[in-house]
Amino acid sequence: KLHYYLVSILMLLFSNVSVAQDTDTFWNEYERLQNTGNKYDIITLLQNNKILFESSGEIDRFVYYMLLANSQLSINDIGNATKSLSTCTALRERMDSSALQILKDDENLNLLLGKYNYLIGYSYFNNGYYQNAETNLLESYNILITREDHEKLELFRTLHLQLGLFYIRFNNIPSALRYLRDSKLGSEANLLFDNVYCQTLLMLG
Repeated sequence: KLHYYLVSILMLLFSNVSVAQDTDTFWNEYERLQNTGNKYDIITLLQNNKILFESSGEIDRFVYYMLLANSQLSINDIGNATKSLSTCTALRERMDSSALQILKDDENLNLLLGKYNYLIGYSYFNNGYYQNAETNLLESYNILITREDHEKLELFRTLHLQLGLFYIRFNNIPSALRYLRDSKLGSEANLLFDNVYCQTLLMLG
């Protein structure tokens, strides 16, 4: 019996080492593909390594489907991105408060959670569910504002623009001006005179 338990423990230890090595390999390759802009290859990488996330808890599965949704959106695969986001929603609803707090506190994970809330809020807004839209967009804001690099994030500026559009829709001009001005200042502070900046100027005008 002792021999059996020792073998079992050793197998478990080596299995965990193997998973850790596979995980490191995945993230190194993911970062490389992100830097080279290979969007389709990122989706393939995620699909080929799904088991790394599926065999873990709900947080890891949430991360997987959020990464997948983000990549699918980058190639305008709206149908599959919607399915991935729906899976994220189901996973998030099953998480307890401690799991959600882990997502919020982790420097890498809270960016994904913030983007999730932004995308869900944006979807609600486009489909006329305005109270849910505001709740999710503000939740995204509250998550991202805690990051030290929030002013440099394109998502944070885009979120300000979307909140500005939301409040214009309901003629709440003071709130709209607040978010649009912050988006403008964030762009100018980082010398980011891009599409977000141009849209912000248009809405301010």
